[in-house]
Amino acid sequence: MKYFLSILLLLVIQPKIYCQKNEPIKQLDSLSLKNNERLFILMETDSFTVVTTENFLMKDCKDWIKKHNIDWDKQLLNSLAKEKSKIVHADSLTESAKVKSRLKFRIASLLEKGKCLVYNKQKRKLEKYTSSEYYRTEYVDGRTFKTKQNWIIFKIVDGVY
Repeated sequence: MKYFLSILLLLVIQPKIYCQKNEPIKQLDSLSLKNNERLFILMETDSFTVVTTENFLMKDCKDWIKKHNIDWDKQLLNSLAKEKSKIVHADSLTESAKVKSRLKFRIASLLEKGKCLVYNKQKRKLEKYTSSEYYRTEYVDGRTFKTKQNWIIFKIVDGVY
């Protein structure tokens, strides 16, 4: 009887998950880069490196600031603008966890818009297409970005309730 009640309780309080998969997103390829264009390495894992151009990243930041006027986004933009290296590791520009968290939202935005080069280290090639899935549970909603083969590139939590 104890086990039955325990299992019943778990089934009742188990969070419900809603998931919506979107159409494939065509990402940048190496031909879309211009000579002498500054590159920002947005993130690097054992499996993937995600890169974008200075123009795409700065425009995305400015558009977000114009719409939402968040100070941490302004700090992120200032940090990005100060760095003059040809190739920039974006997450190393600040020690602030809040500003780094804003960079994660820029990564998600740029992946959704198809403004990134996504290098698959395991396959040693660029991923031409990615997809995003929106998910929602009773407590959290967010997005997961995957390759066509469903390898997870990046996850972000958009809200906690």
